[in-house]
Amino acid sequence: MMGECGLRGGYFETHNLSDDAEALIFKLKSIELCSNTIGQTAVELMVNPPAYGQESDETVEQYQREHKELFCALKDKAQLLTSAFNDMQNVSCTEIEGAMYGFPRIHFSQKFIDEAHAQGVEPDFKYCMDMVNQTGIMTVPGSGFWQEPGTYHFRITNLVTPIQKMETVLENLHAFNKKWQAQH
Repeated sequence: MMGECGLRGGYFETHNLSDDAEALIFKLKSIELCSNTIGQTAVELMVNPPAYGQESDETVEQYQREHKELFCALKDKAQLLTSAFNDMQNVSCTEIEGAMYGFPRIHFSQKFIDEAHAQGVEPDFKYCMDMVNQTGIMTVPGSGFWQEPGTYHFRITNLVTPIQKMETVLENLHAFNKKWQAQH
């Protein structure tokens, strides 16, 4: 929930370690750079959210409201992405849930797959490059994620774009895909 872009932070717990093992882990972690202050604050809020009796009621209520709004916005955008991808020609997408990314599958003709391989690139890479060059929409080809052989995907995020802008982006992506599919 707190994993917004730019908020880099993390923690881990250990249990039942010997004093020597714990000292080695502490030494190892001490030589690393720490995350930015905002990232540290986000991790603190994640593991210790504002609670009644510890902070003012106004602080707790604002935190709970913002937390709920963020969660609902991510859920709404995930549903919008899933629906939009499944409405596109030669694109399918399992329901996006509990994540910040969608991985829609693109179904290419064998002719296009052969053309892309003849050029020394993966078909999903070529599709993503055409997409960014023609629309400005940046995605990451699934071939960068060691996808199952013979399948092609791209990764798109639902984090930073407000839902109204995402609707416009998806309209542009739908138009791009329709034109692209007609050409290939």
